[in-house]
This record gives sequence, structure tokens and C-alpha cells, in this order.
Amino acid sequence: MPLERSDTTIDQPALDILVEQSAGYPYFVQKYASAAWTAHHGRRITLPDVEAIIPAVRASIDKTFYREILENLSPRERMVVIALAELGSGSHELRTLAAVLGVGSMALGSIRTRLIQKGVVFAPRSGHIQFRIPLAERYIVENRAAFETPEVVEYRRKFNRIDPKLPNDGDRKSSRK
Repeated sequence: MPLERSDTTIDQPALDILVEQSAGYPYFVQKYASAAWTAHHGRRITLPDVEAIIPAVRASIDKTFYREILENLSPRERMVVIALAELGSGSHELRTLAAVLGVGSMALGSIRTRLIQKGVVFAPRSGHIQFRIPLAERYIVENRAAFETPEVVEYRRKFNRIDPKLPNDGDRKSSRK
């Protein structure tokens, strides 16, 4: 390890913040660790060293990692990723996402497929959806005002009225019997 070879240490609170900010994602770990290494003085990386680099590293990651992918989504796609971000990190059932949007889960099929094709989300198992992009939910929540354009708001309003009687998956299965 470079720290050990250089006889440098990192204070535990500084390490904890780096772990939290990177969420263990290798690219993010590298970006934050490199910036902390560059910013430190002496033989210790301290909490103030790490706190000082967070805004610039996050801005860099936002610009290169999220904006290009997420800000070029259609209003329909943005509507879905905003709702998914509202649910938090991890995997979520499609019917839960559909409930947030006020529609049946079948109404999300084509949008979900496009988001998978664009590498924004994936299906960790049948009937579930999750962001493929690490910490995307954090980015979307923190930048919601800029991300949720008037077109997105209008589309969501109209989307809720597409077919308010569209059954959820459970209703659809029971109606096929």
C-alpha cells in the first residue's frame, strides 16, 4: 500500500468520510483517495484534509459521471429515475416504483427497458429495478431542482392520467384466471 510504503497514516475519521463519500465504488475510491493524498501535509491524512477535498471531488464526479448520462434523459425517463431516487438506494420492486408514480407497474415497461439499455438501471431480479450508477439517487435528490424540469413535471402529471385504472401486477394475475 502506498500509505505504508511512505510511512504515512490516515486518521480513522478521515478514512470513515472517504469510505462514506465513495460508497466503496472503485472509481470513486480512487478519486477521493488521490485527492486526499495530494492535499495532505506531513505524515498523516487528517479529517480537515479530507473535508477540504470533498466539494471539488464531488463536483468533478458529478460533471464526468452523472451529468452526461442523467441530464440527457427524456422527460419520461427523468420522471422514473426521480421516483426511483425518492425510494433510496438499493433494489426496489417495480410495483413500489409504480405506486410512487400513481400507475400500474405495466405502465413502466418501455421506460424501464430504455433505462436498462442506457445503462442507468438494471434488474437485479425479476420484478425489481435498481440504479446501475453508484450513488445516482444521491445525485438526483441533491440536484432535483435542476433535474426536474417543467417538462418532467408536466409529463408526470399527464402520466398519472394515462390509465388510472391500469391494474398492478397482482390484479393483472388474478384477472387472468
